[in-house]
Amino acid sequence: MHQVVKYYCWFFLAISLNSVGQNVVINELMSDNESILEDKDGDYADWIELYNPSNESINLLNYALSDDSNEWDKWRFPTIEIPAKSYLIVFASNKDETNLEELHTNFKIDANGEKIYLYDGAGTLLDETPLKSLAPDYSLLNFPDGNVGN
Repeated sequence: MHQVVKYYCWFFLAISLNSVGQNVVINELMSDNESILEDKDGDYADWIELYNPSNESINLLNYALSDDSNEWDKWRFPTIEIPAKSYLIVFASNKDETNLEELHTNFKIDANGEKIYLYDGAGTLLDETPLKSLAPDYSLLNFPDGNVGN
Protein backbone atom coordinates (compact mmCIF):
# COMPACT_ATOMS: atom_id res chain seq x y z
CA MET A 1 0.00 0.00 0.00
CA HIS A 2 2.78 2.46 0.87
CA GLN A 3 4.49 1.81 -2.46
CA VAL A 4 1.29 2.66 -4.36
CA VAL A 5 0.79 5.89 -2.37
CA LYS A 6 4.45 6.82 -2.86
CA TYR A 7 4.14 6.20 -6.62
CA TYR A 8 1.05 8.40 -6.92
CA CYS A 9 2.68 11.14 -4.85
CA TRP A 10 5.74 11.19 -7.13
CA PHE A 11 3.51 11.05 -10.22
CA PHE A 12 1.44 14.02 -8.96
CA LEU A 13 4.59 15.96 -8.07
CA ALA A 14 6.03 15.35 -11.55
CA ILE A 15 2.81 16.53 -13.22
CA SER A 16 2.63 19.60 -10.97
CA LEU A 17 6.25 20.58 -11.60
CA ASN A 18 5.80 20.08 -15.31
CA SER A 19 2.82 22.47 -15.44
CA VAL A 20 4.25 25.13 -13.13
CA GLY A 21 6.01 27.90 -14.97
CA GLN A 22 4.69 27.01 -18.40
CA ASN A 23 4.02 30.33 -20.03
CA VAL A 24 3.91 32.02 -23.38
CA VAL A 25 7.19 31.96 -25.33
CA ILE A 26 8.60 33.62 -28.41
CA ASN A 27 8.37 30.76 -30.85
CA GLU A 28 9.46 32.36 -34.11
CA LEU A 29 10.35 35.74 -35.57
CA MET A 30 11.21 37.27 -38.90
CA SER A 31 13.20 40.50 -39.03
CA ASP A 32 13.24 41.03 -42.81
CA ASN A 33 9.87 39.95 -44.17
CA GLU A 34 9.84 40.71 -47.88
CA SER A 35 7.22 38.25 -49.16
CA ILE A 36 6.17 35.72 -46.50
CA LEU A 37 3.40 37.26 -44.38
CA GLU A 38 1.31 40.24 -45.42
CA ASP A 39 -0.55 42.40 -42.90
CA LYS A 40 -4.06 43.84 -43.41
CA ASP A 41 -2.59 46.96 -45.08
CA GLY A 42 -0.71 44.89 -47.66
CA ASP A 43 2.66 45.54 -45.98
CA TYR A 44 5.32 42.93 -45.29
CA ALA A 45 6.33 43.89 -41.77
CA ASP A 46 8.63 42.08 -39.37
CA TRP A 47 6.71 39.66 -37.15
CA ILE A 48 6.90 37.72 -33.92
CA GLU A 49 5.04 34.47 -33.29
CA LEU A 50 4.13 33.65 -29.70
CA TYR A 51 3.21 30.15 -28.55
CA ASN A 52 1.26 29.00 -25.51
CA PRO A 53 2.66 25.55 -24.60
CA SER A 54 0.37 25.15 -21.60
CA ASN A 55 -2.90 23.27 -21.34
CA GLU A 56 -4.81 26.43 -20.46
CA SER A 57 -5.65 29.67 -22.22
CA ILE A 58 -3.46 32.63 -21.17
CA ASN A 59 -4.65 36.24 -21.14
CA LEU A 60 -1.86 38.57 -22.31
CA LEU A 61 -3.27 41.79 -20.84
CA ASN A 62 -0.28 43.96 -19.83
CA TYR A 63 2.29 41.45 -21.08
CA ALA A 64 4.92 43.31 -23.08
CA LEU A 65 7.28 42.96 -26.01
CA SER A 66 10.41 45.04 -26.35
CA ASP A 67 13.58 45.37 -28.37
CA ASP A 68 15.23 47.24 -25.49
CA SER A 69 16.18 45.43 -22.27
CA ASN A 70 16.08 48.77 -20.42
CA GLU A 71 12.45 49.41 -21.43
CA TRP A 72 10.58 46.23 -20.58
CA ASP A 73 7.12 47.66 -21.26
CA LYS A 74 7.88 49.29 -24.61
CA TRP A 75 4.78 47.72 -26.22
CA ARG A 76 1.98 46.25 -24.11
CA PHE A 77 -0.66 43.77 -25.13
CA PRO A 78 -4.36 44.53 -24.92
CA THR A 79 -6.79 41.99 -23.46
CA ILE A 80 -6.24 39.04 -25.76
CA GLU A 81 -6.00 35.34 -25.02
CA ILE A 82 -3.85 32.65 -26.56
CA PRO A 83 -5.68 29.35 -26.27
CA ALA A 84 -3.80 26.29 -25.03
CA LYS A 85 -1.25 24.92 -27.51
CA SER A 86 -1.90 27.87 -29.86
CA TYR A 87 -0.06 30.69 -31.61
CA LEU A 88 -0.39 34.45 -31.96
CA ILE A 89 1.30 36.62 -34.60
CA VAL A 90 2.33 40.17 -33.68
CA PHE A 91 3.69 42.40 -36.42
CA ALA A 92 6.75 44.43 -35.45
CA SER A 93 5.88 47.23 -37.85
CA ASN A 94 6.14 50.43 -35.79
CA LYS A 95 2.39 50.98 -36.45
CA ASP A 96 1.51 50.60 -32.73
CA GLU A 97 -1.91 48.98 -33.09
CA THR A 98 -3.65 46.97 -30.39
CA ASN A 99 -6.96 46.22 -32.06
CA LEU A 100 -7.88 42.56 -31.93
CA GLU A 101 -7.99 42.22 -35.72
CA GLU A 102 -4.21 42.55 -35.93
CA LEU A 103 -1.51 43.49 -33.43
CA HIS A 104 1.40 45.79 -34.36
CA THR A 105 4.22 46.85 -32.04
CA ASN A 106 5.66 50.35 -31.85
CA PHE A 107 9.06 49.10 -33.01
CA LYS A 108 10.61 47.15 -35.87
CA ILE A 109 13.21 44.38 -35.60
CA ASP A 110 16.70 45.15 -36.85
CA ALA A 111 17.53 42.58 -39.56
CA ASN A 112 21.22 42.91 -38.69
CA GLY A 113 20.50 41.30 -35.32
CA GLU A 114 18.49 42.43 -32.34
CA LYS A 115 17.17 40.69 -29.24
CA ILE A 116 13.43 40.65 -28.63
CA TYR A 117 12.12 40.31 -25.08
CA LEU A 118 8.79 39.04 -23.76
CA TYR A 119 7.67 40.09 -20.26
CA ASP A 120 4.65 39.30 -18.13
CA GLY A 121 2.48 42.08 -16.67
CA ALA A 122 4.75 42.41 -13.61
CA GLY A 123 7.85 42.99 -15.72
CA THR A 124 9.28 39.50 -15.27
CA LEU A 125 11.28 38.35 -18.28
CA LEU A 126 9.61 35.27 -19.76
CA ASP A 127 11.65 34.80 -22.91
CA GLU A 128 14.18 36.46 -25.16
CA THR A 129 15.61 35.71 -28.58
CA PRO A 130 19.30 35.42 -29.37
CA LEU A 131 21.05 38.20 -31.24
CA LYS A 132 21.08 36.91 -34.83
CA SER A 133 21.25 38.49 -38.24
CA LEU A 134 18.67 37.00 -40.61
CA ALA A 135 18.53 36.97 -44.41
CA PRO A 136 15.35 38.25 -46.11
CA ASP A 137 12.38 35.91 -45.62
CA TYR A 138 14.24 33.69 -43.15
CA SER A 139 12.96 33.20 -39.63
CA LEU A 140 14.45 32.30 -36.29
CA LEU A 141 12.39 29.57 -34.67
CA ASN A 142 12.17 27.16 -31.77
CA PHE A 143 11.88 23.51 -32.67
CA PRO A 144 9.86 21.77 -31.52
CA ASP A 145 7.33 24.51 -30.78
CA GLY A 146 7.93 26.25 -27.50
CA ASN A 147 11.39 24.75 -27.00
CA VAL A 148 12.97 27.79 -25.36
CA GLY A 149 16.71 28.17 -25.61
CA ASN A 150 17.32 26.39 -28.93
